[in-house]
Amino acid sequence: MEAFAGCSSLTNINIPQTVTKIDNKAYSGCTGLTNIVIQGNSELGMYDLVFENCTGLESVEVPNPLGGIQSDTFNGCTALTQITMGYKVEECDYAEWAPWGAPNMTAADVTWDT
Repeated sequence: MEAFAGCSSLTNINIPQTVTKIDNKAYSGCTGLTNIVIQGNSELGMYDLVFENCTGLESVEVPNPLGGIQSDTFNGCTALTQITMGYKVEECDYAEWAPWGAPNMTAADVTWDT
């Protein structure tokens, strides 16, 4: 379900705690997207390539627990330099030292504010 895929006019997203699933490629190719806040809950899972090729994305904030992040959630997000995680993630995959597929990041670039 590529609900917002290719929507270049999106610049910021605030995903509320009531969301329990974000499907594959839901925001893929949203090149104008610069910031995401995912309020999250322990049921929320982000599936494959959710934010794939969001080349303008610079930061992601997840202040609450999260059910899971797939290894390639941020694949191709070349401007992404900061991910702030507020609490634990139940299932957390890393893709060859690049957090969740972000090519210009390492595990050291993820801040855990717990």
